[in-house]
Amino acid sequence: MDARMTLTQEQIQKLSAMQIQSLQILSMSSEDLRSLLQKESEENPFLDYHPSASRGGAVSISSSRRKQTWCKNSL
Repeated sequence: MDARMTLTQEQIQKLSAMQIQSLQILSMSSEDLRSLLQKESEENPFLDYHPSASRGGAVSISSSRRKQTWCKNSL
């Protein structure tokens, strides 16, 4: 009787939903990103988006404890 054992090793990488969303946002064009920010700011009362006339814009996230603002001139 010939008894053989085989051992295999496999590695799988799974992306979380947040990682997938991040990759989708990073792959967007500037115009698509502006549209997404505009849409999200209309749906979320804590997100305040003010596109400027020049290239870029400012995004603010407000809460009862803090207010953070990001300005991007590279969009």
